[in-house]
Amino acid sequence: MSDASPAAAAATPHAPTPANGRARLVLAFGTVGCALLLYVVWSLLWHMTDDAYITYRYVHNLLAGDGLVWNAAPFARVDGNTDFLWSLLLALVWSTTGIEPPSAAPWLSLGFGAGIVAIVGVLAHRLVLPAWSTVAKAGLCVLVLFGTVTHRGLVAYFSSGLGAAFFLLLWFLWALVATSPHTRTRRGGPFALALLGALAAIARPEGQLIAAATLALLAAWRLGRALRTGPWLAASAALLLPVLAHAVWHRLYYGDWLPNTYYAKRSPLRPDSGWRYAASYAFEFGVGVWLPVALLWLVRRSRHVGALLRSPHALGWSAVTGTLLVHFAYYTVVIGGDLFEYRVYAQLFPFLLLAMAAMLAQLGCGPRGVLAGIALFVAAALPIGWWKYACHDGPIAPSASAWLRPLVQPYDDWQDWLRHRTTGMRNHEMRTNLAVFEQAAPSRARGAQVTRDGNPVLWGEAVGVVGWVLPHVAIVDAFGLSDRVIAHTPPPSRDERLAQRAANWRSLHALFDQDHDGFVAASELVPLAAALAPASAGDPAAVEAQAQRMLADYDHDHDGRIALAELLAQPSVHGDPKLAHDRFPPPGYREGFRDNVTVHQGQVFVTPRPVPLTDDDIRDHEAKFWAAVQAAGH
Repeated sequence: MSDASPAAAAATPHAPTPANGRARLVLAFGTVGCALLLYVVWSLLWHMTDDAYITYRYVHNLLAGDGLVWNAAPFARVDGNTDFLWSLLLALVWSTTGIEPPSAAPWLSLGFGAGIVAIVGVLAHRLVLPAWSTVAKAGLCVLVLFGTVTHRGLVAYFSSGLGAAFFLLLWFLWALVATSPHTRTRRGGPFALALLGALAAIARPEGQLIAAATLALLAAWRLGRALRTGPWLAASAALLLPVLAHAVWHRLYYGDWLPNTYYAKRSPLRPDSGWRYAASYAFEFGVGVWLPVALLWLVRRSRHVGALLRSPHALGWSAVTGTLLVHFAYYTVVIGGDLFEYRVYAQLFPFLLLAMAAMLAQLGCGPRGVLAGIALFVAAALPIGWWKYACHDGPIAPSASAWLRPLVQPYDDWQDWLRHRTTGMRNHEMRTNLAVFEQAAPSRARGAQVTRDGNPVLWGEAVGVVGWVLPHVAIVDAFGLSDRVIAHTPPPSRDERLAQRAANWRSLHALFDQDHDGFVAASELVPLAAALAPASAGDPAAVEAQAQRMLADYDHDHDGRIALAELLAQPSVHGDPKLAHDRFPPPGYREGFRDNVTVHQGQVFVTPRPVPLTDDDIRDHEAKFWAAVQAAGH
């Protein structure tokens, strides 16, 4: 039923009605409330990843005149930085404002995140919902916005220092334009769509999927005579030329068509990891509420799907859905998830909300039914993730009631299995890791005092922070994310993995065993505990409590200290592949660099070499091992 009679509407077409006024109030208060809630959730989930500092080092080298490289010449160029456009943006901000990337990145990401939320609201408002009042549409928008800003799987990447929020903004902008009914007909619409597809492809490798979908969409419109030849040619050129130019530049500059991280993470299919990763996401975010609606819609609408997909307007949504499905399948089945929580699924939930509203409406549900369904979905998506957050991202079953424990225990088991394979690492663990790295590393001011004289080299794992605080020291990344030779070396055997992981735990135990008595006590964990909770650093009792909690995680015999044997008994010491951490250097590779820089307890130590390491030594060593990798067909 309309809010006014046809006669009244004809007489005063723009006259406000009480319903319109209520709708504006609902939308205004809801939007403001969701904006404030977004900031609160962002503050709770705020964290910086070690990998973000890899990008920051690339930005520093670019502005220093060394190029977009990990190590300055004479070291070979390598693209260990997946976020190309994000790096350029951080460089622009740093060079024009003086704000360094670690300070600028979180706030830029929050701004991009707010843009994503706004686009989701526009997409919700754009849904075709016949006979809905303006108040009901406003209520739907607010519900969708609320679900989006409380979704930790998305908002977590509005900080982190990674370029995820920037890339997702491009994705959502592209979806907004692709699904607009006016894109095909308005002057410049296809061109804008193509430009967004090109930017996405250049921003991150998976953006090439968006570029491919854009090309397919333009072709479908042209074949269906929904797009004239001139706009089609202009849009195709705007899409293809920048993408091809960037690909050729990347090949010429770095020697590879794809970022080095792709080769470092390449592994056999990992469905064993992927199904646990997807199942965890589904359980955590209430996808069990969404799936029955989707299945019912498919059954009821199956005869109309073909015609729906062929319509010019629906083709845009088909392209968006296709990118989501292919992206989901690739990271689930091929890669087995992602290192960082649910980063590769981050864009899913808003689209699931929009799809559910559309499906319920097409199934004949009225406004109340649709709103109730969306509210149920949002409610189901809230408790598990935030419950886990309250448990410091540890298991939730121990804190559950006896009747509930069997229902959540499988989720805990999936999460534990993934965590020990560096997959789906949670917010709190990222904070812990960063605190460990920052505690060991010197300040950037101190690290910058080490010059390039004599070609100082540090060999390390998880090299983001140390690479940032030692800008003039060459860093060889043992995981291979920023090293071509290691990235292209085949994964190790099971026995080699077991030996290396045991060695890593020995190094960690030695790092915290400051009195060298063979054990780590709670007092030796206090500096790390204080770093993890800076707000409590002035409260000795709070810091001590944090140290005791960390001790309890590994003190299996409850003697108040951690023995090396207790660390070596951890489930993480296994022979299964670890995501992005499964490459070892070939024999003799490390020795050729004669690494002479170490960091420990906030200090940097440079050991003079008996024989100097020259520029030619470095070039010859890298060339020799790269030729061996190529000869082996890797």
